[in-house]
Amino acid sequence: MRRTVKEFRQAGNRAASALRGLIRRLTVVRTAAAAAWQVAGIVGAYDEQEAFDADMFAGVGIAYRPPAGADVEAVVLHVGSSSSQPVIVGTRVPALIPDDLAEDETVVFNSAAIIRIRPDGTVTVTDRVAGVALPLARLADLVALRAAITAWVPAGTLADAGNLKAAILAASWTTGTSKLKGQ
Repeated sequence: MRRTVKEFRQAGNRAASALRGLIRRLTVVRTAAAAAWQVAGIVGAYDEQEAFDADMFAGVGIAYRPPAGADVEAVVLHVGSSSSQPVIVGTRVPALIPDDLAEDETVVFNSAAIIRIRPDGTVTVTDRVAGVALPLARLADLVALRAAITAWVPAGTLADAGNLKAAILAASWTTGTSKLKGQ
């Protein structure tokens, strides 16, 4: 049976209670872009509500700020067993976690989109509203499109067609972005 901090304190086991209070699962009350987040939870034998600020430690290169009004859970660690140094070491919004996660699949998500890295190496980006992942054009698709356009002869004079073809061939055809890479 899982015992609460309240039950440990009522049992008089102060040492165990102090240790159990060092790592707590709390609710995020308020967030800020750069400042500490406010967390709240129940403590004490009389179910007192306590709220305090805690620094967010998400890891190097990772930042997260939940949408306003989201039901956010946080794991808070009190560094050096001091209640004056609380840090958030993990968070989650249960309502946003995909319920169809496959074995060996990784997802990065927020309330607007889901990026999935599937076990076969396929990466999909899905719009949560539309619910579909649209395929991105591959280099071969863009080459085929360029060939089809340059081979097309528009209605009109032959000079018009030649001018269009010259303009298309002279144009700089981007074959991808400098940020998103794929096959």
